[in-house]
Amino acid sequence: MKSALNYEKTDIFNIGSDNVKSFNEVYKYVIEKAGSKSRLLHFPKGLMTLAMKICFLLRISPLGPYQYKMISANFVFDTTKIKEKLNFKPTLTNEEMLLKSYLYYHNNRKEIETRKDVSAHNKNAKMGVIKVLKWFM
Repeated sequence: MKSALNYEKTDIFNIGSDNVKSFNEVYKYVIEKAGSKSRLLHFPKGLMTLAMKICFLLRISPLGPYQYKMISANFVFDTTKIKEKLNFKPTLTNEEMLLKSYLYYHNNRKEIETRKDVSAHNKNAKMGVIKVLKWFM
């Protein structure tokens, strides 16, 4: 198998799984497998996108334009190029990847919460208004 380390060109590849399911199906899978009592709530797209934009502008939500655009859209990354050029084969589904991420967070929560001077991707986000909404639901 050809690897990215041996690829002698500059290129952009999308990496993802095959048989992509909806966010709803993926989160249902994680909730079930994790044994969580969480539940999914659905709101009107336009109303929630506006609310998320306002909360971000007021700096009371960690979710910015990338997240609210992604959450409100259906999309699948085309992985044809990486499969053809690097012989890439996905080994996990999106739901399996998200479950692994959740379990890692769950098992390492205390350490993650104490991280300092690291990328925003490697530490807890300040939940802001989301913490309040969780309390009501």
